[in-house]
Amino acid sequence: MNIVIKKGVAALQLIRPLNLAFIALTQYLLFFHFLFPILHATHAPVLLEGWRALVFLITTTLLTAAGYGINDYFDVETDRINKPDKWLVGNRLSPKTTAVWVAGLVILGAILSAWLAWDIQKPVLWLIYPVAVFLLWSYSRYLKGIPLAGNLLIALLCMMVGGIIWFAEREGIAFLRSYHPQLALQLIRALVFYLFFAFLATLFREMVKDCEDMEGDAATAQQTLPVRFGLHRVKRWALAGGLLLEIALLLLAWYFHQTSNVGGIAYTLSLLAIPQLAGLWFCIRLRRLRTIAG
Repeated sequence: MNIVIKKGVAALQLIRPLNLAFIALTQYLLFFHFLFPILHATHAPVLLEGWRALVFLITTTLLTAAGYGINDYFDVETDRINKPDKWLVGNRLSPKTTAVWVAGLVILGAILSAWLAWDIQKPVLWLIYPVAVFLLWSYSRYLKGIPLAGNLLIALLCMMVGGIIWFAEREGIAFLRSYHPQLALQLIRALVFYLFFAFLATLFREMVKDCEDMEGDAATAQQTLPVRFGLHRVKRWALAGGLLLEIALLLLAWYFHQTSNVGGIAYTLSLLAIPQLAGLWFCIRLRRLRTIAG
């Protein structure tokens, strides 16, 4: 029984439950406390409403969880060096168990996404799911070791989550543009800010992660940014990206304040709190790396 419990805990750690909770919370706020109130107030059509929105959130969460598992499956050797105390695949979980666990997540997400696409009569939306799975596999298998390529792909995938919401609700936004052009302009500007934030925040996080994992990546011939261009240079790039991130967040907060958008202000404040703490943590980690690197 103890072995089963330990494997269950390891499987849970594989999918980073805290990260998944943050991602789900961010999407929930974007849906229910920003986009939907605006569409409902203007009687614009809403596609992913109620339980459909929840199914969408679950699907993207499952896809993200599968991405974590795929990454760890291919990172056995680097994790053995970089995370000797937290090394999962090949240590606390066998590669076979990991593959089965990831396959289950992918299949469940595929079923839910197909069901949702069929229910809303937009089958083209389902095609996004297998493409995303393929890109996650390509990242872990090939692109992660190419300077900047893997970082940009993951940043684009995170940005794409918000983009899918925009694409799915394009009819409602088109309605706003026809009957409430000023409100539509404000909404589109806010969505662009969000996409920019998601891209920059993810890129910043990925650069810092590459700096932290440099030892194992170098040992396994992974040509990540710090391996290729040097630790000190990439740390400066990451700090610059972190600064741009904070500026973007402040601009977003100022924008909602100027437009007196109460829902937007609430959303932005909730979005500001965690990233600012995360940014502070990243900066502390970068300082530690600076000390180690000399």
